[in-house]
Parts: sequence; structure tokens; C-alpha cells
Amino acid sequence: MHFILLFASTAVLGSNEFGLKFLEENKVREGVITLDSGLQYKVLREGDGDEHPLASTSCSCHYEGRTAQSFPEGKTFDSSYARGDPTSFAPNQVIKGWTEAMQLMVQGDKWEMYIPSELGYGEGGSGADIKGGDVLVFTMEILEINGPTTPANRGPPAYTELATAADYDAWNGAAAASGQKVVGVFRKLNSKAELSGKFFNAFKAASKVVAKAGGAAGIITHSVFDGKSGKYQPEAIIEEFAASDKYPTLKAPNVYVQSTKTGKWKKCKTNKSADDLKDQIINCSAKKKKKSKKTKGAAAAAEATEGNGVGEEAAAAAGEPATKDEL
Repeated sequence: MHFILLFASTAVLGSNEFGLKFLEENKVREGVITLDSGLQYKVLREGDGDEHPLASTSCSCHYEGRTAQSFPEGKTFDSSYARGDPTSFAPNQVIKGWTEAMQLMVQGDKWEMYIPSELGYGEGGSGADIKGGDVLVFTMEILEINGPTTPANRGPPAYTELATAADYDAWNGAAAASGQKVVGVFRKLNSKAELSGKFFNAFKAASKVVAKAGGAAGIITHSVFDGKSGKYQPEAIIEEFAASDKYPTLKAPNVYVQSTKTGKWKKCKTNKSADDLKDQIINCSAKKKKKSKKTKGAAAAAEATEGNGVGEEAAAAAGEPATKDEL
């Protein structure tokens, strides 16, 4: 059995007796959400994305499916995991249960779906394993959304926008002392444009991971491109920072991490053209494990040279003076 079996049957039949009993018992299990359509799902992993695919947007997904009779450890009737290869399809190309669920998901989400027969293959079933009226159970994750999207309404962003020096002071003072702080500094193409682009999107995704780990992320718009002068003009916060020795010098586009010991900032070393930008930022913001006494000095000196987010701490451990921080 393969991906083609995801396409829906035109005939509709309510779930069979076994399926109805399964859904009735399943809806009260911890973490299970039941929608008005009868679709049930449980979030196994919350993704870092902040947009839903449209009905016609192709998504790269991993999945496996069982009938309710075979759940949870029985035979799968289809599995991209077993094939070792994800499959791409749009929400409007699959059974109704998936059409509804996928448009509620974001990139990185992994759900377990419990699909009534009328949202699956209905009276006709599919192949030898799915009979008419069978309830289906799928594990599915969206690996990548490849096309148009719509914003996901999942609460406030995991970062704070810092428009003035006062915003920065309040954020920097209020952020938990035990958590890691990161700041993304970006440019806008024009005054009406929203911050966007690969680097910005990677920072947004990484900020969610930072927040879940107890840290705090801030975003600063460094400058806006002025068509008349042909140059980037600094925003208010940059001018305020430049007018006081209290603040470091800002450069964009970059991401910086703050030492939890010294309060100083260090630029993350990133390859902005790489596909793993989010992971680079996450790794930069992660706290470093303590080194043994024998290797601490040498390792710290190497970290200071690499600029991995804790350069000031590393330089101090190595007995070398820390350079002026540059945000």
C-alpha cells in the first residue's frame, strides 16, 4: 500500500461499531481534542512554525496509518517511515480528516489523528486492510511547508520587539536571570515592509526553543532602506544606543547571545546561506557544560576565538582579557 491510498473514497458511511466505541472511549483520554467534524487528534510534538499551509499548499510529511482495530501496536497499512522517505502532498489531495488537520498544523508539528470513517475512506474502504466503516489512526508530522501559508494564531510570539533603548532596558532587566537571552538584529527593505527572510525566519523558530528552555529572545530593527538616498537609515533605538556609552554598537543582520555570568553580548557565528540556520542559532544560545579543570583553559580560549556565544566567559577562564562586546 502506498500514498495513493490517502485519496478519499467518494462514498460515505458512518464508522462501524468497533470504530464508534473506539472514538467514544478515545475522546476522554488525556490530551485528545475532538473537533466539530468528529476528527480527534493529540499533539505529540509542537512545531516551531508559525504558519498553516493553505488547502493547495504542498507539504513534505512523514506518516504511518493503522485501523482502530490494529492500534496502537498492530499492522500498519501504510508508512513513509518504513519506506525511509517522506511524501509530499497538499491538504486538498488527501482524505477529509487530513485536509482538516493539516490546515491546523504548522511546520514541525507531529500529531496522532483518530479519523472517523466518514472523514476517511467511507463505505468503499481501501485495499485489503481498510474495510468499509473503519476508523483510522495516523501518526503524521509536517516536515516542511512548500508554498503559500496563512498565519497561525497560537498566542503571542516567543520574542519581544525592542524599538527603543527603554524597551531594551525593560526587557533586559525583566528577562529571567537564570535563562539565556538572545537578540536578533535585522534590516527592513522599506518602512512598510515586515521583517522577513531566511535569517529572520530561522531566528523566529529558534526563539521558541529558547523560550521553552526558560530563556528570552528580543528582536531589534536596525535600519530601514531609504530609496531616495539608496542607503539604510538607522532606527531610533540604534541612534539612542550610539548616543550613550551605556549601550554596545549594533550591527545587522546578526544574532547575539548574552553571557549569563557577565551580562556581556557576543555575536553568534552563523552561515546565513546554510539550511540549518535555526539549529546554528539554538546551538549558539545553549548553555555550555562546565569543562574539567585540566581542559578548561584550552577549551575556553578556543571558544573565545570561535565566537560561539560565551566568548567573554571563555576568555576570562583562559586568563586573557575579553574584547569589547559588539552587538
